[in-house]
Amino acid sequence: MNEIHRMEVVNKIFIIYRYTEIVLLLAGLGLFFYFKQGAAKTFWVEPGMPLAIEAAVSLSADYFAEKRAGIYTTQYKAFVVTFLF
Repeated sequence: MNEIHRMEVVNKIFIIYRYTEIVLLLAGLGLFFYFKQGAAKTFWVEPGMPLAIEAAVSLSADYFAEKRAGIYTTQYKAFVVTFLF
């Protein structure tokens, strides 16, 4: 597998990561706010906020990683075209 093909696969996987992290962020916020009022179900409040925080941190980190991967892929394609052909 060459580098261009590998990076195209990585760039497609970032899309899956993005939507997964958005779903986890919304699920965490939903757990936190939905069960915050009921004293009998406070168990679900505790994993809700850490899940939302972790998803937000991962989403922001993957945002910058996706941008870097896109730049790298574009520059690598230009390098291959310029110097190898």
